[in-house]
Parts: sequence; C-alpha cells; structure tokens
Amino acid sequence: IQYQLYLMFACIWDKREPELPRNKRVEYLQIMKRATLGTILNVIMELDAYGEPILHVNKIFQQQILEFIRPRNTEMAHGILIPGVQEESYRELAQAYERIYKSIQGLKLPIFAEDCRIYYTTDGTVPTQDSTLYTSAIPMPLGESVYKFVAISEEGVASDVTVRTYRLSLNTEITVDVAISNVIYALINADVLLDEEGNMRGMSGHNVYKFNSIIRIGENGDYYVIYEYYEDATGIQTRTERIYGVNVQDGTACRITYDEQGQIVLVDI
Repeated sequence: IQYQLYLMFACIWDKREPELPRNKRVEYLQIMKRATLGTILNVIMELDAYGEPILHVNKIFQQQILEFIRPRNTEMAHGILIPGVQEESYRELAQAYERIYKSIQGLKLPIFAEDCRIYYTTDGTVPTQDSTLYTSAIPMPLGESVYKFVAISEEGVASDVTVRTYRLSLNTEITVDVAISNVIYALINADVLLDEEGNMRGMSGHNVYKFNSIIRIGENGDYYVIYEYYEDATGIQTRTERIYGVNVQDGTACRITYDEQGQIVLVDI
C-alpha cells in the first residue's frame, strides 16, 4: 500500500507541480521526506482538491485506505519520496501509476477489505493462509532478505503476491556479540543465571543465547532479537519461550513479550 500511495502522489504531483507556487512546492516536498502513511494520503487529498480534481479521491476511498493503514499509520515511510527515485523521475512513474490506479479505483481488491489478512514468507515460497500472519513489525536479519506478501479475504480471495528485497546493515558500536553479552549480564544481575556460561541453579544443562533478527519496535527504535535455548547435558538444544531484545544504539537489554492484540511489549529484565 505504501508504494501505491507513493505512485498516487507521483501521478498527481506530475500534474499539480507546475500550478503550485514555489513555497507550496517546497512545503510539500519537505513534508513528504518524513511522512507517515496517513500524511501521504492527506497530501494526495489536498493536491487533488487543488483545482479541478485529477484522481477524484473521494471520502469513501480515503476511509477505506485509512482503515487498512491505521495499525501502521504512526510508522514512518521511507525517508525519501520514492525509494531509489529522484524527484525529476516522477513523470516516468506517472504512466506506471495509471495502470495501478485503475485496479484500485473500484475498491474491490482484497487488500482493502475489512476481513482481509496479510501473510508473508521469507524463504522464497509463495505465501498462503498457512504462512506467517502479519500482525506487527516484521523481524529482519542482517544482510539481504526477500519477503513475499499476499492479502487474503475470509472468502479465500487472494491478491497478487508482492515481493520486496531488503538489505539491512547497521551503523552502531553495539555488535551482535555485545548484544548477546548484554542479555547474559542482565540475567546474571537479575539472579536468573549464575555465570557467563548460562548455568542456572538446580539445572544440569545451561542456557545458550543466539541472534535471530533485527526488529523496529515503534518509537523505541531498532532491536536485536535474541532467542534463548536450553542445552542439556547431552548437547541437545531446545528453544525456550523467552525472547530478548537489545537496543542497537544504546545496548539496553529487555524481555520481548506480546499483548493480546499481538503487539510487542518491552519488559525490563
């Protein structure tokens, strides 16, 4: 949906930009550099109402889009107007948008339905109703990752599969090894572990901590996700239910839990 909104903006900006005074052009471009999904939609509505309507984006369309983006409306969109595309390239995107807009104009895609759910995969397979359900921010490992998304209604009607490739690298002094150490030391201070080897009172085995991915948790920032495993005396490792998070910038360690709505909650160790 973010890319559909960007393309809507690209199309209307191509037509409105010559009509706008310079100060308004600068104002809109500044807004779009750090915009939530809801802000992008509002800008599209304002531009469409500036003179003779171009897209005819009515209130019904706006409300249905808002219902879909509401759970993630506080998340920032990409820091540039269109990822990898400069402002002078908008005209090239306008034609591509026209095709997309025709498909969403009727509001019949499953992605806009209230009963729609989004599923995704990270192993290259096509997502189905048996795949992971999207409920909140998606963990992302370091390096390159390929995500595939599909929206499926209660009637089983599926949208086209959307594919996104991301490459994640971090500019921080908190490495994965440091993050794992911070979890271990926090657990020692909380009297959960006896030592750096993960030993515990009354247990013949010990705990092992492994990096899984990186996830953005609302306004709290990016966190390393650390899984806990119990290794018995024979060397067999079994993952426990406990998950830990470490802020990638300041190294603060905490427990990661989930509320009844499936949203992430950070808990002090």
